[in-house]
Amino acid sequence: MSNGVPSAEGRFVWFEYASSKVAQAQGQFGELFNWTTKPVPMPGGEYVMIAAADGRTIGGYITPAKPTPRRGRRTCASRIAPTRPRTLKSSAAA
Repeated sequence: MSNGVPSAEGRFVWFEYASSKVAQAQGQFGELFNWTTKPVPMPGGEYVMIAAADGRTIGGYITPAKPTPRRGRRTCASRIAPTRPRTLKSSAAA
């Protein structure tokens, strides 16, 4: 059944390339596939879109957030000892 909207089934649509070395990736993919970039200003910075050889935008380059270093001992839920419910003493019984 057609709703008038072309189906994207089986076709490449969009992707986000995440790398800490975005400039290197842009150079490699540009050389391999003749991709170019289109910087787009955004409120939190700049987003760099990937444009195919025909000019269509097909994705974007992003730099992943830096992981926060873990400090101290790592605690896992499976290592936490279970607690026993405490019975409250009634003040009337005292």
